[in-house]
Amino acid sequence: MSSTIRFKFKSAKDFEVVNFNGMGLRLFDLKRMVVEKRQMNKGLDFELQVINAISSEGEFFFKSEP
Repeated sequence: MSSTIRFKFKSAKDFEVVNFNGMGLRLFDLKRMVVEKRQMNKGLDFELQVINAISSEGEFFFKSEP
């Protein structure tokens, strides 16, 4: 089963998409996929804020330890 997560940076107007197999994904893996999709040279050193874009529920932050 293939699943999709839509994401965007605060400065972006539009959402982007990452696809993955299965029904769940670890936040670390999501962060890695965003870095790969955006071809970011800085790696995983940024904070990830996760919320439901429709209901604004479930807000939490994920920060990798350097």
